[in-house]
Amino acid sequence: MFNIVLVFFLIQLTVSIVLYVGYIRSKKFRPLNTPQNTTIIVPFKNEAERILPLIQSINKSAIAYKKISLFSHFQFIFIDDHSQDDSVEVILNNLDISFQIVRLRNTKGKKYAIKKGVELSSYNRILTLDADVKFEENYLDLISKTPCDALTILPVNMTSKKNILRQLFSVEFWFLQRLTFGLSGFKKYFLCNGANLLFTKSVFNQTLKTRQDANLASGDDLFLLQSVNTLKLPINAFNTPQLTVTTPPPFNITTLINQRKRWITKMKDLSSVFGGLFILISNGLLIFSLYKIVNFENIYFIPIGIKILSELLSVNGLRKKIIIILHQLYYPIYLGIILFSLPFCSTEKKWH
Repeated sequence: MFNIVLVFFLIQLTVSIVLYVGYIRSKKFRPLNTPQNTTIIVPFKNEAERILPLIQSINKSAIAYKKISLFSHFQFIFIDDHSQDDSVEVILNNLDISFQIVRLRNTKGKKYAIKKGVELSSYNRILTLDADVKFEENYLDLISKTPCDALTILPVNMTSKKNILRQLFSVEFWFLQRLTFGLSGFKKYFLCNGANLLFTKSVFNQTLKTRQDANLASGDDLFLLQSVNTLKLPINAFNTPQLTVTTPPPFNITTLINQRKRWITKMKDLSSVFGGLFILISNGLLIFSLYKIVNFENIYFIPIGIKILSELLSVNGLRKKIIIILHQLYYPIYLGIILFSLPFCSTEKKWH
């Protein structure tokens, strides 16, 4: 049994090394010489308590780049999907640039909100942002110079500096980002995130003719990517830190479970099933190895060490690496809670 555990974690280490190489390759970014006109679409519903960091990020960029008229290249469209809180008032009272707010009469979901924003776009280049993200002041300058022929995948970071538990909630997201850009370094594009996604209006409209996901609540980003892949249109992926937006992790175990359930509904293809089985087996073997160590079979420290090393390759920075080590004890328990809770967990209150 020891040999089986050892071989499995060696395979995991090999996969991590390959993804690390792809991740490094995906960082190559050559900005365009001149800014390109871009429409920024922010769909939202009941985000009054979370949208202020995005507004502050935009305002800081406006102050930093006012002298070079950067904002003349942007159109900002906020799509309000029938919010019941003060989201609109927060935007109106705090955002210092020219923008447009579109209020939908009835709740129709995030996909419809994005589609409406695309229809109203004055420019062919479109960037979608989630309402709860934030970014550095040079982000918009670089976005205006980011190449985009059809679709460009951009990085999203999930982190909470003050709360260790919420950082543990972020670990899966870190792995997904490493997988996204690790594969893209080899020209394989299977994942993206609508919280920071650049595409063209013409391509979006072209994909609407073939997409079959109108009846599904979530997945506006992945279904768009799948359609672009099907049409064999050009895709870029730039894992450049300056192009990163930051989003907060789930606030508690309930929101965590709801988020993971939405991820599962979007990822039902064969590769996702394989990935899920890989995670289950990995954590099962981890628990088995810990059991052996408790029974004084210290040789099992070797495969556990290899597993930890493989996962340390998935993150950058000392703080995240410490969280990864803590994650080894937390994750098997968390995974059990998730699997037990999924059948009973409702996502009806969450906007998609």
